[in-house]
Amino acid sequence: MKQAYKDIKKSFYRRKAGRTMQINDNYKIEADELNVVLIRRRVGQEGKSMGVEIWEPVAYHTSLKSALKEFARREVHSTELTNLRIIVQKMDEIEKAIDKLVIVEGKL
Repeated sequence: MKQAYKDIKKSFYRRKAGRTMQINDNYKIEADELNVVLIRRRVGQEGKSMGVEIWEPVAYHTSLKSALKEFARREVHSTELTNLRIIVQKMDEIEKAIDKLVIVEGKL
């Protein structure tokens, strides 16, 4: 997994324009020259955004590594830390998601 991370990191930082990495259905990472932003998908619950898919920034980082660590932390905490087997399964899911990362160029 370390080599896969290094390859992703090289490719991610090499790009000059807007960069986006879709991690899973609920998280993606976007970056510019100054920030790496962890973004979470949610569905609006009230007002004009009710029922609308919204991508909102949840954490700003200075490196891809710290953004991926934050993603992992949030995913593990979503298990509510109640069962070791569930936590291990979640960690396996996270590792697979990171191994599948694809970088998409586009405007930020």
